[in-house]
Amino acid sequence: MATSSCQTPITAFQVLRNLEKYQFRYDVSHSSGKHTPRFGIDFIHEPVLSGAPSGAAENLTIFPLDPIDYLANPALFAEDLICGPNATPGTACNDVPVSNGSFSQNVQRLGLYARDSWRVTPNLTINYGLRWNTTFGLFQASGRNQLDNPAYSTLKALQVPLVIVIPPDYRKDFAPRLGIAWSPGKGTLVIRVGVGLYGNDLAQNGWVSAFQAVNQLNPYCVQPGDPGCLRGATDGGAGSLIDPDHHTPYALHASAGVQYAFNPNWTLSADYIRETGMHAYRAYNYVPG
Repeated sequence: MATSSCQTPITAFQVLRNLEKYQFRYDVSHSSGKHTPRFGIDFIHEPVLSGAPSGAAENLTIFPLDPIDYLANPALFAEDLICGPNATPGTACNDVPVSNGSFSQNVQRLGLYARDSWRVTPNLTINYGLRWNTTFGLFQASGRNQLDNPAYSTLKALQVPLVIVIPPDYRKDFAPRLGIAWSPGKGTLVIRVGVGLYGNDLAQNGWVSAFQAVNQLNPYCVQPGDPGCLRGATDGGAGSLIDPDHHTPYALHASAGVQYAFNPNWTLSADYIRETGMHAYRAYNYVPG
């Protein structure tokens, strides 16, 4: 039985990463009776957020024979490797030329938050709050949005309703949080529980290929066959798109802990923490047909 083997250099890992970040944070707190409210703003400006996976030329060869067959006939291996005129039937080659694999972004992140520490009784304190996060320019690269992505314009020209709009910055990233601390008795024992949501828009690293697609201005694909259209799958054409209905990935964080003070010098504590990731990046491959 023959097996299929592939030969290709590893080009998926970034060889260059640049980051420049400026952060402004301001909050106000006030204590009144049993409440200590706090309000704040958190703004992050990243004028440089870029990277460059390898853009070296790549050759992908699918060999129809078993490796042992090529060991017995090195000349046949050399012929199949370049899909020469005497290559074994079933051999397939796909040559990818040198390309500009870089991507560059200018992203701003804004967070607004409010919280309160409520001392219900001398032994019971409840902390609760809400944070809202959003971004500006998260889906733009090299000064262009996904309208310049050849994969998007090709699907539109083919009237394939897979992705009908480009992704917008997410505006519904609300993250409530709650924490309770209770000290029964004389205060030597403290029991704490907490739960909250924590967003992370940097968790979707699979977007890089979609950003690379717009790092240079491409001819626009108006109808199939135009210079800006992607090639068919049989000719090695492939594209990457970002789901326009995306949600910012977040972690559901839950914790519980107990702390006991034997004396002023010795304490014992035990904590349980659980985090569940939601809306993490996932790639879907679509086969034409």
